Amino acid sequence: REAVACGLLLRSEGLGGLYWIATLPHARGKGYGSLVTRSLCAQAFDEGLEGVVLQASPMGKGLYERIGFEPIASYRQWFFSPDSTVARQPA
Repeated sequence: REAVACGLLLRSEGLGGLYWIATLPHARGKGYGSLVTRSLCAQAFDEGLEGVVLQASPMGKGLYERIGFEPIASYRQWFFSPDSTVARQPA
């Protein structure tokens, strides 16, 4: 047996935040990411949290929409590396 998917639930101000939802490449498309996400949401609600939020990557967006998450905001990503002289948006 091996762990093929993971995620983290953080709690703050009555909300749960989902972070680092991930599935190993060879196990993708088999429902593990959905299972982890739904399980963390159920845990949050069992603990009395009012809602759950997350930031979706392009890869996870469809999964979260199928589960029932709805977009509430968008943001711009910025990238800075040790080789950068000025922070810039990725191309």
